[in-house]
Amino acid sequence: MANLKVNAEVWNKVFKEDQARIATFVKSIGLLEEKDNILPEPSSLDPQVLSATHTALGIHDAIEKFMCEIGCDAMGTTLKAACLALTDPDPNGIEVCLTVAELSIQGCKEGCP
Repeated sequence: MANLKVNAEVWNKVFKEDQARIATFVKSIGLLEEKDNILPEPSSLDPQVLSATHTALGIHDAIEKFMCEIGCDAMGTTLKAACLALTDPDPNGIEVCLTVAELSIQGCKEGCP
């Protein structure tokens, strides 16, 4: 995976220590490589907008894709659970962490066959 783009306005409201924790969570479960970063940008894509493009796959390819996506979901669920360990009372940390988790899952799934 490459760098992960997030909404700068929201990301910059998160405590710096929680930004670092979110980045560590994402990297520790393999949704970002060590060299990659979370990059705040003025207008990131809404994490709820998913690509609607699909191709016809043979049964073997469909199973391989399905298993890859299950792995992405499992890593994302682990990251979401880790989000609950963020600093209280950071009003934005958990929400942003969950958004990063969703974006990470999307990026992971885009890498599936």
